[in-house]
Amino acid sequence: NSHTLLPVVLTDFTLHVQTTLNGDGGIWLRAADSGQSVGINGVLLVTRPNHGDIYLLDVQNGNYGGNLQTASISSGPHSFDVIVSGNSYNVYVDGGLNPVLSITNSTYSSGQVGLYDYVGLGFSNVTLASGATATNTTLTSSANPSSFGQAVTFTATVAPSTATGSV
Repeated sequence: NSHTLLPVVLTDFTLHVQTTLNGDGGIWLRAADSGQSVGINGVLLVTRPNHGDIYLLDVQNGNYGGNLQTASISSGPHSFDVIVSGNSYNVYVDGGLNPVLSITNSTYSSGQVGLYDYVGLGFSNVTLASGATATNTTLTSSANPSSFGQAVTFTATVAPSTATGSV
């Protein structure tokens, strides 16, 4: 049972990590030392593929509170993509297009990212990007289905409205 926090404090970020074993562990999101002799504050993404679940916890002064949200996952190593933006925490598994966990939590506005190994969970391919914003893009067609040669207009809607870039 150990954890390691990166020495930088982040507000909004994206994180990609792969697990290499089927054990229990997790990823600290917006975490910080509690200032107590033992303990940490932050949101913890717990990954337990050998139990068939993942969940988010609000940890205060080293006390692991109740689950904020739980989802089922299959046994085996997985890849996780986590987007933390504003008060939103979204967790995607194995390249999925929709988050399997999605919560709003205003307790921590910034903090460190770290890895938490409880029982034989290995990590690889960890990628962290600061300042990332979660976006959703919806593509619709004016005619669906359409006939060969028929004019069709595609409309892309990007949310939130503050997102920038090109489609």
